[in-house]
Amino acid sequence: MKLLGRPKTVLSDYKKFAIYLPTTFCTLKCMTELKQREIKLEEHEECHNHKLLGCNTIELSTLDIKTKYIDNNPLVECVILSGLDPMDDFDNSIKFIKEFRELDKKMEIVIFTGYEPEEIMDKINLLKEIDNRNITFKFGRFRPDLKPRYDEVGEVTLISGNQYFKNIQYV
Repeated sequence: MKLLGRPKTVLSDYKKFAIYLPTTFCTLKCMTELKQREIKLEEHEECHNHKLLGCNTIELSTLDIKTKYIDNNPLVECVILSGLDPMDDFDNSIKFIKEFRELDKKMEIVIFTGYEPEEIMDKINLLKEIDNRNITFKFGRFRPDLKPRYDEVGEVTLISGNQYFKNIQYV
């Protein structure tokens, strides 16, 4: 899998202790939409993704990720695919998910995306063919003009009030 840096463990992004895999591309749809709405932002409110585009990437096999970063850490309960945006890096993401499901049928995979389900339903349907139970999405664009809110499914506070977690079987 092509990654924007080494996998790391996180506890603050989701209700489970996770291995975080940073994907390599984003269309910057959140910032584009904010500019179209003429919402002015302070620099500290801007999405950090534009600063990461073009950074050096690394390549790790799915087996290496599983054995070195998951199996060697008994605390890891799920895998998070995130920023940039895994749905904008879909070929890379789906390849990893297919290979990972051959190695581990049950571990939850969480996909952080700035899209809404109706924008990516074709991709969601492809993922359902691989696993229609153990994939959860965090949907919604980054909107610093909205207040953070606690999400009952993810059991964390999300930075934008429009964002939410939803299991793939309910999409």
